[in-house]
Amino acid sequence: MNKYRVCFFVFAICLALSTPGMAQIGFLGGGVDAGLGSFSSSAPSVTSYLASAYVDLKYYALPNIYFKPQIFYARDVNILLPEDRTGKYYPYIYGAALSAISGDSLSASWTLEYGGGVVILKDKTFGDLENFSPGAQLNASLLLTVKEYAVSKLQIGATVFYGQTFGKTTPGYFFYAIDCRLRMK
Repeated sequence: MNKYRVCFFVFAICLALSTPGMAQIGFLGGGVDAGLGSFSSSAPSVTSYLASAYVDLKYYALPNIYFKPQIFYARDVNILLPEDRTGKYYPYIYGAALSAISGDSLSASWTLEYGGGVVILKDKTFGDLENFSPGAQLNASLLLTVKEYAVSKLQIGATVFYGQTFGKTTPGYFFYAIDCRLRMK
C-alpha cells in the first residue's frame, strides 16, 4: 500500500506545481501507455506487458522542452495465461521517471518527440530479492493528432522506452507501447 501513497504523492506535487499561481510551471496534459517488451536484471529477459501514466509539465524558462513525470508497471505476460498459479512467481518491476522531452512537428498532424531523463526502479525479478535502483531512461514517440478541440487535442501514437539502472542487479527494460494523450493548446 505504501507504493501507491508514494506515487499519489508525486503526482499531487506535480499537479500542485502546475497551478496558475506558480507562474513558471504549467500543465500541458497527460496520458497513458500500454505495451509489450522485456525487462531483465541478473536473470534472462522476461517478456512482459507495460502500463504507464504520466503528466506533461511546461517550464516556461525552457521554451522547446517540457517535462514528463511518469509512473509505470511491468509484469511477466505469463500471468495473463489461464493456468494453475499455485506456487508460481511472476516477476515484475515498477518505477517512476522524470524525462525532459523535445519534439519536432513533421506535418500538421504528425509529431515526433524524443527525450531522456532519470528513473528509479524497483526490481522484483526474484521473489526473495527486492532492489531499488537509480538509472537513466530514453524514449521516443511518433504521435498523430486525431481530434482537435477548442482548448486541447487528442493524440495517439507509438512510443519506445529504454531504461538502464546502475544498482546491484542492474535491471533494465525495453518496451514498445501505444500512447494516448490529451494535450492542452
